[in-house]
Amino acid sequence: MNMKELTIIGATGKLAIPVINELLEKGVAIKAVVRDVIGAREKLPPAVDIVFGDLENVASLEAALQGTEYLYLNLGAPVPGEKFVAELHGVQNILKAAKGKLKQIIKIADLGTLHPEFHPSKTRHPGSVLRQQGHSLIKAAGIPLTTFNATWFINAIPWFVQGESLIIFGKHKAPMYWTNTVDLATYVFKAIGNKDAFDKDFALQGKEPIAYTEAAQKYVSAKNLPVQVVESPIPEVELGFLGDVLRYSESFEEKFQAQELYEVLGEPALSFTEAVEAV
Repeated sequence: MNMKELTIIGATGKLAIPVINELLEKGVAIKAVVRDVIGAREKLPPAVDIVFGDLENVASLEAALQGTEYLYLNLGAPVPGEKFVAELHGVQNILKAAKGKLKQIIKIADLGTLHPEFHPSKTRHPGSVLRQQGHSLIKAAGIPLTTFNATWFINAIPWFVQGESLIIFGKHKAPMYWTNTVDLATYVFKAIGNKDAFDKDFALQGKEPIAYTEAAQKYVSAKNLPVQVVESPIPEVELGFLGDVLRYSESFEEKFQAQELYEVLGEPALSFTEAVEAV
């Protein structure tokens, strides 16, 4: 059986690094396309082949993507109003550089991109609109696309620790079907070159609906963290774009939509409690 190979753009992101570690454990050969090669060498495992490439520079992408057939995109959250948006303009440049040689693109996205109807407005967040436009470009180019449209990641819970508090911003109306990077990595692994996963937009969700505050409390307890879970209103200004996303998210009423994912690529391996221990 031939070793699977995967090129990753966005490899140094918080959600990408644990996915890469899991994929390496599964025997996948990883090439990371990065702007800061020195910085990436400090963050990524030695087994990763690190090459220079800048999403704003098509020539650099042409060189970086030489020999790439399967590409995983872990791009930053699209911020409306920015001159260059990786999820849109970066995707345009990738398509120019790839020149039709890619056999598949696999992407992580947000659940709101796939299911805007979960929000009372029935519309996507402006950032997700840009992301969806990028997806449309890939599909129009005829490259098989597999997207994992994720709910909240258990991995992200500790990102909101400030001092002795784990802050829950906003009043989230509905529980989330929490996912994690261990299961994401397994799904990415199973999707590589899998024609059953081509041109699929999967909802990436776990099995257990758990309210945000309860999930945070479970996390703190399992990890034995010396912090208190604190609920706080979303600041009007201080959080900037993140605040806009949180305001959209607190009204998001998530429903279970992962049936197709489970049927095609299998059910998640980890329960919420097991995932907390694993990440």
